[in-house]
Amino acid sequence: MHLIPTVLIALDLGTNLSVTGSLATVLRLIALRRDGVKMNGWKFFKTGMIVMPPALLLATLASVRRGRP
Repeated sequence: MHLIPTVLIALDLGTNLSVTGSLATVLRLIALRRDGVKMNGWKFFKTGMIVMPPALLLATLASVRRGRP
């Protein structure tokens, strides 16, 4: 049972690094392009590398704070 929060955090944040990480990521890129935002795989990866570490830290701290490491 202790792995469930960890797996959920990894599944949620892992898609921020890889364009092919999930269907939601592909759909997000399609929506961005439709709205005129130019986003390629490399730019998506670089943005994910900036956004993902703080999100991982906050999610981990929230999980530990709730008593679920």
